[in-house]
Amino acid sequence: ILLILKNYYTLHSFSIIRNVNVKELTIKFSEYTTFLSKSKIEKLLKDTPVGTKLILDFSRAIIVDHEIREVIKHFVPFAQARDIELLMMPNINNTINFSGFHIKHA
Repeated sequence: ILLILKNYYTLHSFSIIRNVNVKELTIKFSEYTTFLSKSKIEKLLKDTPVGTKLILDFSRAIIVDHEIREVIKHFVPFAQARDIELLMMPNINNTINFSGFHIKHA
């Protein structure tokens, strides 16, 4: 419950950096990304333009909820079909399991 309350009172569990000149989008995940961010992340991924380089930056992440990882896992084939280059920056301790996601490391 403490984790949920902490995340609830945090303004964002992720931030977005757009570089429209090179069609690049970076999603920087915060320390705690819970299921409360699921719908926002789903919409952001779904709305990623064709041909974009999308970087998922987990370098600051400590906990990423299972539902968020599932959203990303289901996005991978969608990204491939839309020519979206999907890259991931793992967290510093490499403790968040993304095995089997077939995402290149940035």
